[in-house]
Amino acid sequence: MRLFGLSIRDLLAFPYRLAVLETSTPVVRVLKRIEQAVEPRRLWRFSRVHRDFEGVVSRNNFKIMRIIHYRNSFLPVIAGTVQPRLQGGTRVEITMRLNKAVAAFMMLWACVPLAILLYAGLLASGAPGVSSLPALVFAIAVFCFAYVICAGAFNVEARRALDLLIRVVETNADGT
Repeated sequence: MRLFGLSIRDLLAFPYRLAVLETSTPVVRVLKRIEQAVEPRRLWRFSRVHRDFEGVVSRNNFKIMRIIHYRNSFLPVIAGTVQPRLQGGTRVEITMRLNKAVAAFMMLWACVPLAILLYAGLLASGAPGVSSLPALVFAIAVFCFAYVICAGAFNVEARRALDLLIRVVETNADGT
């Protein structure tokens, strides 16, 4: 079964990805293509006319995010290095991760059910006839909900960004 073009396993994978793109295109040309697809980061975007990514491209590194016209806090931050291959061509190593503020918030959100569970367990251990099972079920449900939302939203966007980056890296000079 597939959702949003991903298998359930891929959709629920931990929100962190490593990828390697290899092409026979020279490093200089690959870097130029990436630079052409990236524009400087802006706080507000009113125009729908823009490049595919925003961020920074330096000598042989880049740190970018896909430009979208909807809200998604789980949009991956894409960091990459562009290196020559020994056989000729280029190797692009990519790391996709959550924004650090979003990751910190999600960790906090996941820890709250744990605190509730511990508190309920302490209450239940001291009072006869009190069960901590409802608190346990609630804590597990909240944790699972947080994980599914985070992993699902991240992985859908990561797949879209990787597909777009593959097209950018492998596009010929004539646009094909």
